[in-house]
Amino acid sequence: MKRILIFKKNILLFIFCLLSLPIFAQVGINTTTPRTTLEVAGNTTINGAINVENLGVVQNEDVSFLLTQNQGNMIKELNTTYAGNSLAYFQEYKLTNVSRDWVSDFNTNIKASKYGMIVISAYFSHELVMDGTPGNFAIPAVSTVVDPITGTWRIRADYPSATTDGFVNGTWTINTILITRNIAKEFPDQIIEMNGATTKEATSPIID
Repeated sequence: MKRILIFKKNILLFIFCLLSLPIFAQVGINTTTPRTTLEVAGNTTINGAINVENLGVVQNEDVSFLLTQNQGNMIKELNTTYAGNSLAYFQEYKLTNVSRDWVSDFNTNIKASKYGMIVISAYFSHELVMDGTPGNFAIPAVSTVVDPITGTWRIRADYPSATTDGFVNGTWTINTILITRNIAKEFPDQIIEMNGATTKEATSPIID
């Protein structure tokens, strides 16, 4: 009888120890080999907020991924390491042997419907002389514009009222940034009537 009581006490003590220990397990839904604490292999619908805490720090060797929501309210993975998936691209154009300092129309053939294009810097290779009054100076005018017929981005560059010394042809180096349209929002054109004045205030901000 004494041995039975000792045996029961040992069993109760073992069960108590098990209940006192934290339970660590990995749970898988539609998978028998979950890789994390919870892994759902398939579509998941969540109605409500998702709170994410204690995210790991991104390391230099990690591949960057983004999550985007499509029109069907599905969350998609966006791998920015592949061409066409980056948020933005930097592109340098080196236009050599242009007519003096004038680029009236360079067609990049980049579709404006897919990318926005901004000039972030530009410089010219040769010294300039003024066409008009001595002592004047010219500021470079470099811009991008969408061709209404082809729908592509075009670059224009010129030093107004100036030309190269000796009328030689030069080189423009133009740096641009291309922004992917599907991750950027474009506001409609804002047409403001200035009524001949030099100052004006917007009725309301386009973004708050």
